Amino acid sequence: MKFSRFHLFFIGVLLVFLKVNAKEGYPQSLPADRPFITTWKTDNPGASADNQIMIPSSKYLPSNYEVDWGDGTFDTGVSGSTTHTYAQPGEYVVKITGLFTNISFGDIGDKEKIISVDQWGDIKWKTMISAFDGCSNLDVLATDIPDFSGVSTVNNMFTRCTSLIGNSSFNNWKMDTITNMQNMFSGASLFNQPIDRWDVSNVKDMVGTFSWATQFNQPIGNWDVRNVTSMFIMFFAAESFNQDIGDWDVSKVASMDSMFDLAISFDQDLGKWNPVNLNKAPFMFSRAGLSTKNYDALLKGWATKNLKTDVKFHAGNSTYCSSSDMRKILIDVLNWEVKDAGLECTSQKPFITTWKTDNPGTSANNQITIPTFLGEIYNYTVNWGDGDIDTNVTGEITHTYSTAGTYEVSISGDFPQINFRDLGDKEKIISIVQWGDIEWKSMRSAFSGCTNLDVIASDSPNLSEVTIVNGMFSGCSSLIGNESFNNWDMGMIIEMEGMFAAASQFNQPIGKWDVSNVKDMTGTFSQATSFNQTIGNWNVGKVEEMWDMFGGATSFNQDIGDWDVSNVLDMCGMFLLAESFDQNLSKWNPTSLSSACYMFNYSSLSTANYDALLIGWSEHDLKTNVDFDADNSTYCAGEKARNKLINTYGWKINDKGYLGITITELTNQEHTDSYTLPKITGENLTGNEMYYTGPTGTGQSFSSGTTLYVSDFPDYPVTLYIYDFSGDSTSGCNDEKSFELTLNTICENPIADKLESALSCTSYTLPELSENNFYYTEANANGDKLMAGDVIYSSKTLYIYAGSENCYDENTFKITINASLCDIKIETIDPCLVQFPQFITPNGDGLFDVFKPKKNPCGQSGELHILDRYGRLVYATDDLYLGWDGTDNSRKLPETDYWYLFQNSDSGKTFTGHFTILR
Repeated sequence: MKFSRFHLFFIGVLLVFLKVNAKEGYPQSLPADRPFITTWKTDNPGASADNQIMIPSSKYLPSNYEVDWGDGTFDTGVSGSTTHTYAQPGEYVVKITGLFTNISFGDIGDKEKIISVDQWGDIKWKTMISAFDGCSNLDVLATDIPDFSGVSTVNNMFTRCTSLIGNSSFNNWKMDTITNMQNMFSGASLFNQPIDRWDVSNVKDMVGTFSWATQFNQPIGNWDVRNVTSMFIMFFAAESFNQDIGDWDVSKVASMDSMFDLAISFDQDLGKWNPVNLNKAPFMFSRAGLSTKNYDALLKGWATKNLKTDVKFHAGNSTYCSSSDMRKILIDVLNWEVKDAGLECTSQKPFITTWKTDNPGTSANNQITIPTFLGEIYNYTVNWGDGDIDTNVTGEITHTYSTAGTYEVSISGDFPQINFRDLGDKEKIISIVQWGDIEWKSMRSAFSGCTNLDVIASDSPNLSEVTIVNGMFSGCSSLIGNESFNNWDMGMIIEMEGMFAAASQFNQPIGKWDVSNVKDMTGTFSQATSFNQTIGNWNVGKVEEMWDMFGGATSFNQDIGDWDVSNVLDMCGMFLLAESFDQNLSKWNPTSLSSACYMFNYSSLSTANYDALLIGWSEHDLKTNVDFDADNSTYCAGEKARNKLINTYGWKINDKGYLGITITELTNQEHTDSYTLPKITGENLTGNEMYYTGPTGTGQSFSSGTTLYVSDFPDYPVTLYIYDFSGDSTSGCNDEKSFELTLNTICENPIADKLESALSCTSYTLPELSENNFYYTEANANGDKLMAGDVIYSSKTLYIYAGSENCYDENTFKITINASLCDIKIETIDPCLVQFPQFITPNGDGLFDVFKPKKNPCGQSGELHILDRYGRLVYATDDLYLGWDGTDNSRKLPETDYWYLFQNSDSGKTFTGHFTILR
């Protein structure tokens, strides 16, 4: 049924009537359902006309819904599919409410006209089979989630939705009722949203779920797939997918046919899979493949399971090496048809160490024993360095050399752990030369007690499967190491207890280590007496144990104030005997701390840093009844905070007590002319102590040794304050003393001469001044001192100064030298008028730059000599018109008067005169 605008108006009036009467006792209606909102573009290709859209819904499922077509018209009581005609083609927002249990494009109809799902609303869906199959222009913008409580099947829901990007709300979908996910995202080539929180524990069919989903690469390794029976083409051509799914329970999966066919990026360890019901795996890795390492792991893991026989398994271009025996079991014992790229064993870089057989140990002086761990599986080869090689070694092994000496030993193969445990031939191993390609499983007590060991290897150990390095180098007193330590990948490590304990020479940078997963740092650097590297950027947010972490680390004193210690339970003895450590830990948030006994015993923080700790820690919501030992640390500004820890949280604090500041009194001072502030003395001064003109560190400040003059203050006496503080100056940890200062003057008010500004074209001679008046080139009797009679050749301001220091007067006057004010006078030398200038200005501007006569028609010639004011010849020439530039041997001569002598070669007469250089 369609509604006109009149009908809509009538309905609106009726709704107002019902609302008004509801206030008078009539029952109010329930809130309207939120609609399912989509956007359509009518003139995209489709089965309907370019001004129409058709909503596809199965007629076999119950439906009774209303549609707001977005153009002012509405349909009610709709069942099954429905078509609407718009007045004009365009984009329209369509809203559906009521009983609308399914939408099913099925790759037909107006599949290209729907362009977005804007809101899922309150629709209670019954199925999503082929819901948006083929909707190549569709994206889901909705941030709410669909109601799947009645849905069990999402087959082909977004198949071929090549524009689907989605958003993070997908991860919130409730999928616990779903049993079938076949082809759900098949061909959704842009989809790559996180969906790791989906509960897929009831899903049985994952056929093609991500096939051709070429961008999808999200971590779904935590999915519970224990009920899935088919994974046929699940990741077919999902060319970006490469996530760890090694913990999946695939025990019910019967088919993995083409599961990773064309999944060219996938390379993960599936060795832990238990495919006990697998009966089909042809083309599983066709046109793709695993690395040799991961394919070896798969073969080794699967061959030990109780598998079905006669299975076809295609590993694509995967090659195997160490798993050849296990592959043989699958083929010969279980009659599997295995296709792969064959055997390929690339050369493994060995683990290389150096040993000295005649060092102390449990074996003879011409023997060494390689210690292993009973809980690990070994299969390794040893090259003993003397020409002997042992293969297929499965545990601890001892080798006898013909003569005692030093030998290089190389180990390759499966060698998951070396384990000295402070026993055996711990003193015979003297260096690690190369870590090689060994895949370590544990480093617990690996080199514990190896007192002669150093690590000279420049490569890094493969710790990708290691979680424990407890005691790895404990007691390695010769360990120096090198900068390659900083490159170790520690991202998987959980326990670091005693890793460098008593490694007394170790001091390599390790600030780049990723320790974000570590929980136990007990004694990590205990007695590592040389260690003092920057590790303040470590992420210790998961650490729970730090007791004895730096105990006896006598050199350590790095800023670790930004560490997140919110999960640390125990800091007992953390800095015990760490005599160098003194840092600000005020930003630590020890909200989980339950014990800090002996934390700073036989070490101490400065008063400022201990104050900061007390103040900072007291601002957190702490555990109660904590034992905290600060031993020799004293507090001052932290007194209130310390009391809060004791009285509010019941902490038992042991420290050296209150250490206040005391400033020595200074009596009132009266002096003539000036006073030099003496050094401030007292007890427990911080070094911040100063003199101030205002109380509590306000006003102008002066340091000790400053000389004050009468002119520094307008009136006397003046009160000066001596003030010192520690930490927050408002905390009460400060002291202040004051005294009065009076300065008297004996000044007789000298008066400096005043001169009128002078103007000259060439130079100015300084006149005589009154007694005790002097010329200076800078204010306050600074710069050059000039005397009466000195000649000034350039413009400048001079200062006339009378008096001394605090009792003086000063005036200025300006001298201006301007050559343009001069009239050029020509001296007549002979009847042919040889003319010489009265000044030159050799500044390169092209005007009066050189000294030479004006040319005349008589062709006069002769010798020209130029002398300075002391009669020294500075220039001579017989080329009268060459011109002199005011230099002598390339040295610029100063501004002053110079004399010239010209001897005319025609008349024999000599002419003299003078001129001035102006610069």
